[in-house]
Amino acid sequence: MMRSPATTAYSSLPMPSRGDGRVLVLAAVLSYMGVLSGLATMAAAIYLAATLRPRVPVSDMWSVVGFSARPTQSAIHWLWAQHNEHRLVLPKFVLLLDYRFFRGRDVFAVVTGFAAQLALLAALLWALRALAGMRGTLWRSAAALTLFALFSTAQWENFLSGFQISFFFVGLFLTVAILALLHSRGEASAAAEADWKYAAIAVLAGAAATYSMAHGILVWPILILLAILHRCGKRIIAVVVAGSVATAGSYFYHYASPVPQISPFQWLRHPLLIVIYVIKYVGAPLDFGRPSLAVVFGLVGLAAAAWVFRLAVRDRHPVVLLFAALPLFVMLSAAITAIGRLYLGSDQALSSRYETVALLLWLSLGILLLRSASRRGATMLVVVQIGLLLALGIGAPRLRLHLAIARSLKLHADTASLALLTGVFDQSALSSLFPDPVVPWRDSSFLKRNHLSLFSTWLAQDLNQPAACPLQSPPYWGGVTSVQPVTNPAGPGLRVSGWVWDPSRDRVASQLLFVAGGKIIGYAEVGFPRLDLSERLGRRSASYAGWAGYIEAVSQKTTVSAYAAPDPGPPAESCALITAPANHPGEAGEPLRFSIDPAAK
Repeated sequence: MMRSPATTAYSSLPMPSRGDGRVLVLAAVLSYMGVLSGLATMAAAIYLAATLRPRVPVSDMWSVVGFSARPTQSAIHWLWAQHNEHRLVLPKFVLLLDYRFFRGRDVFAVVTGFAAQLALLAALLWALRALAGMRGTLWRSAAALTLFALFSTAQWENFLSGFQISFFFVGLFLTVAILALLHSRGEASAAAEADWKYAAIAVLAGAAATYSMAHGILVWPILILLAILHRCGKRIIAVVVAGSVATAGSYFYHYASPVPQISPFQWLRHPLLIVIYVIKYVGAPLDFGRPSLAVVFGLVGLAAAAWVFRLAVRDRHPVVLLFAALPLFVMLSAAITAIGRLYLGSDQALSSRYETVALLLWLSLGILLLRSASRRGATMLVVVQIGLLLALGIGAPRLRLHLAIARSLKLHADTASLALLTGVFDQSALSSLFPDPVVPWRDSSFLKRNHLSLFSTWLAQDLNQPAACPLQSPPYWGGVTSVQPVTNPAGPGLRVSGWVWDPSRDRVASQLLFVAGGKIIGYAEVGFPRLDLSERLGRRSASYAGWAGYIEAVSQKTTVSAYAAPDPGPPAESCALITAPANHPGEAGEPLRFSIDPAAK
């Protein structure tokens, strides 16, 4: 295959030939270990998204539901309209498709986000071969680092919500724009026909980045700088400048400050606060659960990025320009985010959603470090490989923290979804879905009417249907802690809580069903902390046996039976009757039943 014009002037970077055979074998083994670690990281991200994604819209996702329920403007105007300081044309389009064709379950949008990361992975792996000339052990080591950075669970928030795909889109389109520009001849002469094609791709990708998120507009100064450093022809530079002016002009046409009473430019009078925010933003992926480390690694990252910028100006090798442009984008993104978010405090820079961007800086530094080490021999490459694997190993335990946070958010969101499902207007629970609980309560009627989102699940389909729960199933142990009436006229019902545990299999249930008159009238989510039960029952698995849920409005003095579904999904005939534990170990007492009483406490 013919090499591209951008790389003909550069020889391939060979695998280090210095050092004995044992060191080379060790380097190869470490590269395969790195790839396996990277694939494990990707698997963890997929598991996170597949198991801990809420079943109901949360936060900004309700803006999509609101437009679908009350389309006061055309779809084109809504796509163009500002969302805070952003114009999320492409992410909104994906979300609209999700609600129009995929029942609004957020699966399509989340999968699209993963597809964007996979596309970015492919683009970077191609660049490592075509621009950096990496092969064999060195390429595998760089690929492992790329896998880890793109799918690190440090960015867990973006893997769980389709609304966050904007972060993935920006990184993808930024990289495509840079690679397209670097694929040109890099000569200060009249551009060939192929160069015009790549310049057009760069401009289109830059526009896509701009309309994916606000900081995507930073693509343009970076592209112009790269075009100059890459010695592109004046016509190519003119095309990029024209594209930047047209895109920026259209972006700011009828632009309005999202918070007029808080001018973001007031923070320009406090440069030190902006610097602190940028430091934390950059260092967040390596804080290892300790925010103070974000400052340390942020300073290290910024110092290393300054070295890369110096190298890029002196070397101007395409791969150096690529992995200098990405850290520059990260630093500028941190600064522009600080201007808009500093009123929330500098620790807001540690938010997991920003780590998708910050990880691009550390990925760039890691790849350039591998490249530099390989030129100094196999031994130096092995040292760097071991260091990177140790860093990955030290950061691996953070997965438990990310899972715990995501699991807690899902638990509270799913519990609130049961209030919507059963028609119980519990304002305190619904505020976990949106700051104003009236928004999800109002717009849930649209979801219900069109069988979207949570109203397209088995929970909605089985509500008020006959319960297929045989009494002969092995019983769970459990109890009712509270039965509280919700008397809001907009949505009366019961808020109930308690605990449930399976003594035969030493685990908690997946779902609770409340049955009256042979029909399902409510549900509860299991997984709330109950450390007292762990001591009482002598089982560690009972530590999260607490449950909370809702029962729809029914007549007074109705007797309710509680059943537990051991596995996720429709219970079919797998649910078991919950009984109060007897005093004698290994036995169960009477079935767990309670009566609806308006005065219940």
